[in-house]
Amino acid sequence: MEGADLIPILYAENETNFNHNGLGALHGTIECLVTEERNGAFELELVYPVDGALAKEITGFKFVMAKPNDVDDPHLFRIYEIGKNLEEGTITVYAATKTNDLGANLLEHVVVENVTAEEAMNAIHDGLIEPTNDRF
Repeated sequence: MEGADLIPILYAENETNFNHNGLGALHGTIECLVTEERNGAFELELVYPVDGALAKEITGFKFVMAKPNDVDDPHLFRIYEIGKNLEEGTITVYAATKTNDLGANLLEHVVVENVTAEEAMNAIHDGLIEPTNDRF
């Protein structure tokens, strides 16, 4: 495995407490590469055996915690795409930083009048197409 020594950890898509081993450590990870562009993308690409212990648990929108480099603390990434290569017997996971969760979410039509700022933010939160645990 390339990069830092921490074995990537898989978490459920609705997890909010990341102080445990989640669904489990992704032992056997073949490659875990994190790329970061200045003021841009912060993404993870992980290659895992198709017959690995947690292979069936790797599904869209789950979290992967990985150490992006030898200096920074572990970081959360949300899975947005999964590819399988049956010839090589691998699963390739593509995930973006959790901080981008709201970036891909859309807001349905929301109109507020004569409400507090908190009520307006709650209306926006409730109007999101994809549910989120993020609070405004």
